[in-house]
Amino acid sequence: HSFGGAASLSAAAVARPGLVRSILVQDPAIDWMTDVGRHALFDEVVVEGNGGVEGIIKKDGNVLYDGGTGGYRNQSTDMNNGGTSPEQPSLHNTSINMQFLYSNEWQDANWGNESILDHLITNNHIGAKNQKCELAVIKDMKHNESSDVHVLMPFWLSKVMNAISGKRQPLDVHRELMDKSLQFLDGMKQQQ
Repeated sequence: HSFGGAASLSAAAVARPGLVRSILVQDPAIDWMTDVGRHALFDEVVVEGNGGVEGIIKKDGNVLYDGGTGGYRNQSTDMNNGGTSPEQPSLHNTSINMQFLYSNEWQDANWGNESILDHLITNNHIGAKNQKCELAVIKDMKHNESSDVHVLMPFWLSKVMNAISGKRQPLDVHRELMDKSLQFLDGMKQQQ
């Protein structure tokens, strides 16, 4: 969840092949991922080959954001020795199954690059051909409702603190998160 999701995606990008088989993230803070992780997720060739994705900052038809921090371009040279860097890792040609679950709060604010991921997944431009990659949005949910704090706190207090959407009981939100997660994991078991 959140930064943990960003860390999981970043780690999967550089992990030994076959070490990571599936990733399930909730509201991943993709904007805070390592540069290597973001370049691996938003591979420049895939994004630009897509004719540019809505939500990516463009100038004169050129994609300015290709996964680097603050929109900086991926550097092809190693700063330490002046040589070329090793091949850029990619999450697009791996055997990693991925599920992205977003709160509608993050979808509405376009945090975590939900719109870019949705476009790439909808058009089968992320993940390997035989791998499962999906994105779902949990309606009437705020980001911090992924935490169990709101299940333990009185509903009225969470609502007064504006910590939950207030349109659903926190247990209902957690059940939906659990159901979607279990469906994904069950699909992974069947794939084995």
